[in-house]
Amino acid sequence: MAGKIFINYRRAQNLNEAQHLATRLETAFGVDRVLIDVRSIDGFSEWLGTLKEQVAGSAAMICLIGREWAEVKDSAGRPRIEDPNDPVRLEIVEALNRGIPVLPVLWDGASVPAQERLPSDIADLFRRQARELQAKSFPGDADVIVDDLKRILGERDRPSIPWAAGAAAAAALVVGLAAGPKIQTALGFLPPAEEVKLRRLLDGTKTEYLKAISERDQERAARTTAERNLQDAYENKGRESAAAARLSEVAAQVRALQDELHAEQTARNAADSRAEKAEESKNTLSAEIKTYQSRLSELGQRFEATKEALIEANSREALARSGTDKARAEIDAYVLQTAILKNRLKDAEIEAPDTQNPEASDNETSPSLLSIIPKRFQPIPAIQSTTGPLKLGNPARLSLNQLAQKKPHDTFHECVNCPEMVVIPADTFVMGSPDGKTRALNLDGTLKAGAPSGAEEHRNDDEGPQHDVKFSRLFAVGRFPVTFAEWDECVKEKGCDNYRPKDQGWGRGGQPVINVSWIDAKAYVNWLSKKTAHTYRLLSEAEREYAARAGTVTPFWLGSTILTKDANFNGGDKGEYRRRTASVQTFEPNNWGLYQVHGNVWEWVEDCWHDSYNGAPADGSAWTTEGDCARRVLRGGSWANAQYLLRSAMRGSYGQEKRISNAGFRVAITVPEKEAAAK
Repeated sequence: MAGKIFINYRRAQNLNEAQHLATRLETAFGVDRVLIDVRSIDGFSEWLGTLKEQVAGSAAMICLIGREWAEVKDSAGRPRIEDPNDPVRLEIVEALNRGIPVLPVLWDGASVPAQERLPSDIADLFRRQARELQAKSFPGDADVIVDDLKRILGERDRPSIPWAAGAAAAAALVVGLAAGPKIQTALGFLPPAEEVKLRRLLDGTKTEYLKAISERDQERAARTTAERNLQDAYENKGRESAAAARLSEVAAQVRALQDELHAEQTARNAADSRAEKAEESKNTLSAEIKTYQSRLSELGQRFEATKEALIEANSREALARSGTDKARAEIDAYVLQTAILKNRLKDAEIEAPDTQNPEASDNETSPSLLSIIPKRFQPIPAIQSTTGPLKLGNPARLSLNQLAQKKPHDTFHECVNCPEMVVIPADTFVMGSPDGKTRALNLDGTLKAGAPSGAEEHRNDDEGPQHDVKFSRLFAVGRFPVTFAEWDECVKEKGCDNYRPKDQGWGRGGQPVINVSWIDAKAYVNWLSKKTAHTYRLLSEAEREYAARAGTVTPFWLGSTILTKDANFNGGDKGEYRRRTASVQTFEPNNWGLYQVHGNVWEWVEDCWHDSYNGAPADGSAWTTEGDCARRVLRGGSWANAQYLLRSAMRGSYGQEKRISNAGFRVAITVPEKEAAAK
């Protein structure tokens, strides 16, 4: 079996499922024998010609059919399957015309389309027996498809049956034996001696014919026995495959448990080590603080004496000023050292003694010294320590009026394990990716800085048409995706339907929460809204793209490309592939202070899935009318995806009840208007 297998699917519907099926087929047949356009066509090929060549070179085709496969529409609102240039239709027509076996596969409850709704050149596809492929029974269903393909490829490679040619020859011989003597007798032109020779020759030929008939019967019996043995072998192989699959599943579970135990032991050892180091740092830094505290007090006294000398002796003004400047410089240096040490103590979770006024109560700084300390060296506010990401400022529950006072780029979080929020400026931006026919222009008609002049590389049709979106109200967005620490707080307070998602053995705390559906994310924002008395929600799709771009128009907020040192994704042979999530604070934030807007985890947003932006809201609100509301939009790409799936304009979708290990979410809140808050 050397033939190749081509996977035909509609990308807007079944990209993830097609990739999972391709991985299973690669395991059974080899990577080089499975063709799928996402992996098999590079960015420099003429795609239509390449597709036809790949179909022509295939021995079998899988046609993956999702729900409403025949009703998916293009940007003009017409069913794509009616377009003669639709890639899905072109691939099927090419296979049928070339006599290549096509196996229809119905994904997750999809039904066979009615033949009268299909073009005539592919109607023959659905006269074939279809296979079902369900998410809940994916491994077993995929094994059935593998067995089908093996039988198809085996039948195509089987040599022709030897006795067929013999039977044909024997039939011809029968005609000769029956008609020959009659012809000879009718003509009556042979001499007696020649007639005897001819009759002997015919008798010999008849003997050979009877022998061939006997051999044919024996071969037929042998073939029947061989086919029966082959059927028994297929059945035995199916049972062996099921047993092997179960054995592999049990082995994987054992390895997962071993990895979990090892990770837990490693974490415990690391925690013990950090505790020991923290205690050592506490003793060392406390001693250094006392030394600097004493020195700072001494310098303060010297500065006060210098000030008095300046008042009493004008004649020594120049000398006194020199001494004052020197004292200021020394104070600046020691205050800087003290501030650094306080920050180090803060990292070690130790409360630093006051360095300005050793005798002041409640850590109050001496007003006389604080007035002369440069602002850049004054003590910074304490930062709340959590098991999640480091958050700015202290948590504080906000009143409606306090929330209304927030300005662009302000940050806040309303409890220790509540998401930290960043206020986003209200402005207008161009949503979607360029198609090469229109350009992103400024009001004066010039091309926006960084905007591509042609179509964005790897662009999909559902990323258009580009359109202006205007935000008239400020809104705040989570600085990070929601973490396990924040989710577990919800569960601890009897929220989130008491659902505790698995962390895949990658850790909780500051890791982004995963294995949560769109429905789970809605349960979290409902709990957060009740806890804070403010209406938290999921972002709209427009808000998510606007916040990710942070004022840029390039495919990524960093520019035209992104590297694995900048985000967590599958770098392939051009970068690192971490194969898991990273802590939410791992990489640099974008221009508005938001972390991981590209990669790590896909993020659920409020919107229903639509195939294009035709009719999309222009005010940035969520689009929850029409469309497919059983599937919700995902944005940002993940650790498991290629670079181009992380683009700011890239759109994905999935069933709203699905839970996967590379999807999470972040939250938003609308900043109320000051007049409304005052009422």
